[in-house]
Amino acid sequence: TAIKVLGAGLLIKQIYDVGRSAIDTASQFEVLKVRLTQMYGSVQRGEQAFKAFNKVASTTPFALKNVVDAGASLKAFGIDAEEMIKPVADLAAFMQIDVVDAASQMGRAFAGGAGAADMLREKGILKLIADSQGIADLGKLTKEDFADVFVKALTDPNVGIIGATDKLSATWFGAVSNFEDNVDKIKDAIGTELITALKPMLDDVNTELGRLGDIGWDNVSKSFIDNLDFVLDLASSVAGVGGQIIGLSMADGIRLALADFRSPAGWMDVLGIGAGIADMPGMEDIFGNPESVAENSEQIGELWNSLSTIISEGYGQIIANAEALKELEDPEGSEGEPAAVKSTKK
Repeated sequence: TAIKVLGAGLLIKQIYDVGRSAIDTASQFEVLKVRLTQMYGSVQRGEQAFKAFNKVASTTPFALKNVVDAGASLKAFGIDAEEMIKPVADLAAFMQIDVVDAASQMGRAFAGGAGAADMLREKGILKLIADSQGIADLGKLTKEDFADVFVKALTDPNVGIIGATDKLSATWFGAVSNFEDNVDKIKDAIGTELITALKPMLDDVNTELGRLGDIGWDNVSKSFIDNLDFVLDLASSVAGVGGQIIGLSMADGIRLALADFRSPAGWMDVLGIGAGIADMPGMEDIFGNPESVAENSEQIGELWNSLSTIISEGYGQIIANAEALKELEDPEGSEGEPAAVKSTKK
């Protein structure tokens, strides 16, 4: 039902608040994968590139997002991003700049020749390339020839660029960066599972909110205000049943807590928040308390059903009234004022 869908929305928010960091990380990784899929033309190639960039990010002092951005820049310039991402990362570490900037400089140099990469000249990289390859004037080379000597210099152990990321990763800065990348991997794994579980519910919530939008938020708001007395009656009924649930939860929680002071589930019930959690399938295993099923669980369950009925009927009448208001906006719709909403107070 609609009210269950909106209730699921509240649940999603609570879970999201708890796992926000994990979900945010997984969401960012998901967007990066989509970007790579678009770039490479297939999910398989996108996943392959993501794994290659992820491997580089895990062993270099650069964040995965930046490595992916650098790879995207290389590919945009027609460079084999998967093959050249590690040499570019070494170049960035050697120049003490970000890998995104290093990729941009390489792309410009490949596309326009030696004179197109100002930062490479300012940082002394062009002179290093010329000296190491025995070339007097890089400007006289064609773009293709310059690209060849550039790659040779990057991969020549005698030049000193290759392996720069390995040396930087061995520092405290590098160790912290690699640690953060590994934490992101853990958060991605957790966040991916949460997204898989929550997305169908969120889709349902968005569908219901879209339905309300079709009715018209002004109509929904007017229905709410026009029937304020009914809403207050509804709130009173909800508070009454909710109070009974909390009272029984606290009673059961005190009993459980006194029986076992080490019981997290018991103390959750004392706070009045455990009745709906500790009795869920599998929760007793999570909280390590085999006796977490409360004495009053059956009565609490009946109260929950009553609460759900009260809210569902109230929500239904408010929306029905809003739909009637929408029909009045249509000259061909129903005639007369919408029927007054009746209280469903239990």
